[in-house]
Amino acid sequence: MTSAGCSGPLDPNGCGANYKYCVDAGGKCLKKDGTEPCLCAAGSYKFGTTCVTMDTSTCLAGQEFSSASASNNLDSSDGLVGSTANDGQCNPCAVGKYKSESSPTRCIFCIAGREYVSTTSDCSACIAGRYQGQNNAPSASCTDCTPGKFVSSPAAPSCGDVSQNACPSGSGFDSMSGVLGPSRDVSPGWTGTPYAPAPDGKVAEYQWAAIEDDATCVLCQAGRFKARGLGGYPDGVYKCQEMDISTCPSGSGFSRSSNGNNGNNPLLGATSNDGKCDLCAVNTYKIDAGPRPCDACPPSSSSSSPSTSGATSLDSCVCDAGHTPLSLGGNATTCASCSSNHYKDTLGMQACTVCPIGTQGPQGVSIGGNFLSFCVLDDPILTTSVDHGLVDVTITVASPDAHACYRLSALHVDVAPLPQCGSLSGGGEPSACTAPSIAYQSGTPLRFENTRRVSVVACRNDQGGPTRSNVVRLYYFFWNNFLLFHFFIFLFFLISTF
Repeated sequence: MTSAGCSGPLDPNGCGANYKYCVDAGGKCLKKDGTEPCLCAAGSYKFGTTCVTMDTSTCLAGQEFSSASASNNLDSSDGLVGSTANDGQCNPCAVGKYKSESSPTRCIFCIAGREYVSTTSDCSACIAGRYQGQNNAPSASCTDCTPGKFVSSPAAPSCGDVSQNACPSGSGFDSMSGVLGPSRDVSPGWTGTPYAPAPDGKVAEYQWAAIEDDATCVLCQAGRFKARGLGGYPDGVYKCQEMDISTCPSGSGFSRSSNGNNGNNPLLGATSNDGKCDLCAVNTYKIDAGPRPCDACPPSSSSSSPSTSGATSLDSCVCDAGHTPLSLGGNATTCASCSSNHYKDTLGMQACTVCPIGTQGPQGVSIGGNFLSFCVLDDPILTTSVDHGLVDVTITVASPDAHACYRLSALHVDVAPLPQCGSLSGGGEPSACTAPSIAYQSGTPLRFENTRRVSVVACRNDQGGPTRSNVVRLYYFFWNNFLLFHFFIFLFFLISTF
């Protein structure tokens, strides 16, 4: 058996060679050199040569024991040993102190890392995220780690700095393990109501009592801003604040003008309280309220009216000319090009129109057009008949709403002027053919007896102006000229043989 702090041979009471056993001191081994005199234990007093139990020798929990005659010997942590009189007393613990068991001891303060509960209860350990840094504070209470600090273990006397303890303007401080709250006075011993200094006229929010080193800087979302970016509490670690105008109703788009570290989204990272709402412009709409811009009409669609603004529905967008919904009754998200040989010349959700009889889309084009003029006229058909040296040429135009313009020229003319469809007259109405082109009278053959080149084009007057087909030419040698030509050939052959 060994006595605490002693070594060497022990006496029957367990004390070492340089120690003596003292009953009056509560059965302790005390030094023999006189520095630790044998005194009566707390709750007893010296009477003659022995220690006698006091009438009041112990106190209940929540009550403090005292003895005016105690020697306050340093061997006793509370100085209650060595009493010489039967003067033990019990008194309630002072405010902010505690004693949790019946004993002849004094009431004490909570140690650092723990907080006061009551006069009869042990102090409670501060939970993670909170600390208490004093050993002699009345009614000691744990305090949240300030924003930018954390503590992971319980009963902590202090908090440590997080790695990210400052965020620039335009970015809010965020800790997943922190607790949201306003700014507050964090002076030692402060127990008042939290208050909120107002950076930029807005209530600042922070995250307190973090239990992990998990702080990050997050770009302010649309409708929020952060103007300050200094380090530490409070300016560097407050969260983004809500703008005065932080959202917009349907039909109005949200925007801001302040610059910031906004990544790829111009609404993120605001550094000023500058949100605003504007009616959605033509060709845009916004269905729901929120801090976001208006949406553009889908591809190949536009507002149903050029004066439309503040649209609140996708139905305000209709398919452009040349486009139609994939299914009738659909919306503008399904607008597709008209198929080949079709056209659509208005905004709307109606189907495309097939090109009129006698017309078709341009060769090699796989989609339709946005005007009737997209539909090209079929080439006119020329038929001839010969009767007694005269030639009749009949021109047929396939389209029922088209007509023909023609030009005649002698065959020996190298370049004959091409026929022209009518141009717009002064009154805005197109003429049938542009002179010297001649309008063909349908059903009446052209008759002539000399060698001729006939050039014909089909014409139609559309809302976009006159349209035309390709030019079709007919070269005709009359029979009498043909016989005369071959007579000379035959004559030349006879001469050359002699």
